[in-house]
Amino acid sequence: MKITLPILLLFTLSFQAQTQISALNGSLANMPFPIDGVDFRIYQQFVPETVFDQSSAGFDQTWDISGFTFIADQTKEYYNTVPATIELPEFPGATMRTTGSITTINGATIDSKSYASGSGLLGYEDSTFLLKYATDNADFGSFPQMYGDLHYDTVAGNYIYGAYSGTFEGTLITEVDAYGSMTTTEETGEVTRLKTIETLQISYPGFGVIGTLVQTTYRYYRENDWWPLVKSTNSVLDVDLLNVHTNTTNIEKANWYFQLNVINPNLNQKLAIVPNPVGDTTEILTSGQTIIAVVITDNSGKEVYTKKGTAHLDLSALPTGTYLARIQTSEGTSVKKIIKK
Repeated sequence: MKITLPILLLFTLSFQAQTQISALNGSLANMPFPIDGVDFRIYQQFVPETVFDQSSAGFDQTWDISGFTFIADQTKEYYNTVPATIELPEFPGATMRTTGSITTINGATIDSKSYASGSGLLGYEDSTFLLKYATDNADFGSFPQMYGDLHYDTVAGNYIYGAYSGTFEGTLITEVDAYGSMTTTEETGEVTRLKTIETLQISYPGFGVIGTLVQTTYRYYRENDWWPLVKSTNSVLDVDLLNVHTNTTNIEKANWYFQLNVINPNLNQKLAIVPNPVGDTTEILTSGQTIIAVVITDNSGKEVYTKKGTAHLDLSALPTGTYLARIQTSEGTSVKKIIKK
């Protein structure tokens, strides 16, 4: 059962300047390389002890995370791709797979994957849990969404948890419940919050309902973002039969510099990097556009150079190789190749 409540009329008059949320977790760019803010995003991981007061909802909220501490040298990278053919029988109808990969301090990699079609989540899996919404998929509602939008959905399917498997059913509530100002270590800006609460009853063959999983996620989006700037997820798992009782919170933050929802292909003709190949320095030549930010990544997608508000780039510290420069301007974003000699 899927119920969507539109924005109330009184909200449309009072909050018409409030920005919309374009998408839940990016989209497929169908480009030969990943595009930050569209089908790819890197997040920094906050230390597990981080406390984030998110109890207040409504308009004109303030959130200050400028003093939070990140886990040193640990990031989580998300990629949106087309599901592999071998995965489709497991998640029929899936059109997009989002892979989240954490590289830990000791170099180990921990992956998670979610499978979606449109706004519906069809499955999720990590090293310990597999959820398949085979009976009733999890629908987050249609995007774009605005403050006041509320969507209610029932969900059901099968799970695998370690050596155990069974069924689950429950509810998913999606609500754009707050907007205001967020301060990070980089700067302060306006954000809109999407809150989701998934409540599942977990059943095991011969025992019936044996426990619950409640997952509450807050996503904070800036204007034109397709990925949240900040995401906070609290998961509470209680299964008495297995004596499993966990309560974990994960908070992560993306780089502030990118506010991409589309790549502007016409912009490529208006920008030039001269000289290219590059020795130590180079310039971005424009046709009247203002340079907002430039981020350069290597072939693995790792950010190796960031510069804001200038067309002059000093790349003397970069080793010889091929790089991608994502140039955010007042007319949109362009992606260009740079060869460092």
